[in-house]
Amino acid sequence: MKIRSCVNCGGKVLPLVNHSLRATVAGVPFERTLRVQRCVACGEVYLPAGALGEFERAAALELARSGAGQPTALKFIRKAAGLKAVELSALLGLTPQHLSRLENGKANADRRTVALVAALLEDRVAGTTRTADQLRAIGRPRKLKGTVHLDGGAGSVR
Repeated sequence: MKIRSCVNCGGKVLPLVNHSLRATVAGVPFERTLRVQRCVACGEVYLPAGALGEFERAAALELARSGAGQPTALKFIRKAAGLKAVELSALLGLTPQHLSRLENGKANADRRTVALVAALLEDRVAGTTRTADQLRAIGRPRKLKGTVHLDGGAGSVR
């Protein structure tokens, strides 16, 4: 959507320019350049809707795919996955206090925790809930009854 006047100063000249988004997470600098409108009079920049969230998810995906398990990376990835700390702790079978210690560097995250948080983010980006669903099932296992027929793909109990 094209901005017609600056909400900051009322300026009417807002050309498209290149603008860099930058962030450093867990010591890793991230940068993305995109086209934005910028007010000539005051310099106010207008990002496209969702651009900041998309930038953060892309950075979090790179961290997750690299296996980053530092406390700040873990917290950043959790937030990019759209999970509250209490939700993630329940999915992982951790107390909220233990997750807090992991995210604040008072305890070290093990490989499984890092892998599961990364998988939860991958699912979020892909629009699925496969990992979260599996973690919930593991937390509340149910006994299968009867014969499970596997001839239609997903399986049905009869």
